[in-house]
Amino acid sequence: MPHEDMPDIYRSLAVLVTCAETEPFGLTAVEAAACGTPVVVPRSGGLGELEHDPFILGYEAGDLISAEFAIRQAVSAGGRLRSEGRLGRADHIRRNFGPTTYIYSLEEIYESVVRRSSKDKV
Repeated sequence: MPHEDMPDIYRSLAVLVTCAETEPFGLTAVEAAACGTPVVVPRSGGLGELEHDPFILGYEAGDLISAEFAIRQAVSAGGRLRSEGRLGRADHIRRNFGPTTYIYSLEEIYESVVRRSSKDKV
């Protein structure tokens, strides 16, 4: 599927549910949320760090009752979230997962590696 088609696909969903319990980072979840689609993720791995009520809801990994509750909550709030939450959602996604944040995070990682390797040489 061409990447340029993904925003329309995400917008066509009532909710995006991710069940991977060991996902290091959920780019699909972030992309769907940025498109206005309610997202449900397990509270484990990198996906758990994405949880941000009301845009990205979490459930206890492996707990079907918890997952069902989060999915029902996301579906019932979906229309309201799409219309009312647009600015807050966009701001949250941009602030936490945008390119600038990503670049700063990478810089911090590289700087810490350089500092550590410099200490090891002394």
